[in-house]
Amino acid sequence: MKIAKVDLKDKISFEIGETSFFILKPLKDVQRSEITIKMPVERTSAQFILAEFIKKDRIKLSINIEHLASRTESSVIVRTVLSRGGKFDFFGNIKVPAQSKNVKGTMDAKGLAEEDEVVWKARPHLEIENMEVDVRHSTTLTDFDEEQMLYLNSKGIPEKESELLLKESFLREVLSTIVWEDARNYYKDYLADKMRLA
Repeated sequence: MKIAKVDLKDKISFEIGETSFFILKPLKDVQRSEITIKMPVERTSAQFILAEFIKKDRIKLSINIEHLASRTESSVIVRTVLSRGGKFDFFGNIKVPAQSKNVKGTMDAKGLAEEDEVVWKARPHLEIENMEVDVRHSTTLTDFDEEQMLYLNSKGIPEKESELLLKESFLREVLSTIVWEDARNYYKDYLADKMRLA
């Protein structure tokens, strides 16, 4: 199994030939990234995770996954926390040609807005040419749960620390989607480093 970080450059294109887990990592000087992933080998699975704080920055991300073989499985999980006028624009596409059967695909994007002055767009898209597939997508934008904030404050946790706990909880949701233990541990370490810098 392959486990790795992928720096989001302007354009990225690669093939998946084995079961793989990737964390997508934005670069400071790249505001727009377009990724094309081809899955030409049967019985391979790939999961892509983006978990990011977006402060002031603008990130535009496009992911196109092409299931070129039968019995392939893909999962794209996007979690973004936006503040200070942060902007996030996501387009995700899953393509399944007629010859690819028994394909599974998930595209799940969620945003957490700290304030009103942020922009979050998510446009999932499906190109399905046969019906022997299980492919789905979902998008959600939410803000801080005031009841949770009040509960944490009532326990003596200061507001700033409460906000940080809720952000971490939001990004930790991803763990329930990761089926491989090594990949889960890799994501836990990545998230711990990210929270230290938050």
